[in-house]
Amino acid sequence: MKALIGSITFGAVVALTAGCEGGWQAGGSAQNWNESSGEVNFTGRYKPLPNKYLVSDYSSYIPLGTAGGVAFTQSGGSIIPGQAAYAGIVDHQPVVPGTFTLKALAPKTVTGVAVNLKDDGKGVLTGTGGTGTIDVNTGAWTLLLNAANTPPDLTRDLAVGYSATEPTGPGGTVIVYTFDVQSLGNTLEIRDNNGSVYKGALGAYATLGTAPAATNSLSGQGGQTVVAQFEAKGVSAAGMNVEMTGNFQAQLIVQTISTGTNGVQAQTWSRAIHGTWVETGGKTGDIDGAADPIVMQGAAAQ
Repeated sequence: MKALIGSITFGAVVALTAGCEGGWQAGGSAQNWNESSGEVNFTGRYKPLPNKYLVSDYSSYIPLGTAGGVAFTQSGGSIIPGQAAYAGIVDHQPVVPGTFTLKALAPKTVTGVAVNLKDDGKGVLTGTGGTGTIDVNTGAWTLLLNAANTPPDLTRDLAVGYSATEPTGPGGTVIVYTFDVQSLGNTLEIRDNNGSVYKGALGAYATLGTAPAATNSLSGQGGQTVVAQFEAKGVSAAGMNVEMTGNFQAQLIVQTISTGTNGVQAQTWSRAIHGTWVETGGKTGDIDGAADPIVMQGAAAQ
């Protein structure tokens, strides 16, 4: 249902345009979205609304590298003369099935039978010099040398190789808490605080209502509202393909900022982003944020 929020919002706004100044128009230059009251531009840094998240639900784990994981190597200890059984645990889990290997390095003393084992994809180590197991979830492995491979003079270091998809970052999560928005005409780029970039476009927009007259009686009164549809796509820091749809909203606020006969009134545009975050094969969340307002003009109250 969340995926429909953007379109429902747009439909509601279209209905509100009946009898109002403006109405839906094709996307255009940011410099003429509200010609009667000045420039409205949605470029800026958007942060969460009070007591809310910028994105309410999203995948926050970072898969390392490609779908096959990232390759790691580490020491498996040493083969001790006369000892046949060994065990250990890898530093990163889970292990990608079929990638785990155990190899004996060049001997420290005289040569012996080589150890070269590989995971068969089902947790069993097969190959030369012995047998063993690997638990891909915990990273625990075992090794049992063949009888012919444990002469008293065989002292070798074991090398462990594998690929893993361990999440990284603080607590294994990535927080999305800011959007840096750049808009130029119809072109839109959204960059989150993790460096992920989502590119798209501004679509139809509407101007609702009329600007209030600037008089001493006005203090914090709202006027026109400009709503612009948007869509953007990109890949999040968690490696998820993301599509965002929704709208930017700007409302004209006329406020008396000093009192007296010659009090000064400021006209500002509050700016917000509302929409839906949809991951391919992942989660769906709501987007709610606001940017610092733009001061449009100041005038002496009459």
